Amino acid sequence: MMTTYTRRGPGQEYLKSTLEALIRNVVDQDKLVLEINPLKVYAEIYGTLSDSSGQLTMERAMDDSGVQAIIQEHILFTVVFK
Repeated sequence: MMTTYTRRGPGQEYLKSTLEALIRNVVDQDKLVLEINPLKVYAEIYGTLSDSSGQLTMERAMDDSGVQAIIQEHILFTVVFK
């Protein structure tokens, strides 16, 4: 339905006018980071992809409270951002 709607000129114009300001606000934020991959967030926090066992798994990265907090912030930002 969405594809059919946006193929027509009026549909494209409506989407553009509705979404343009929102998308521009996100794109214009130079330091905005919305990464939610636990491994990448872990590496961002600790500067490494290994834990005390030497091999970091997705599950171990997600168990880290710091990783959980940052991912939660990123998700909340995308949900609340207007």
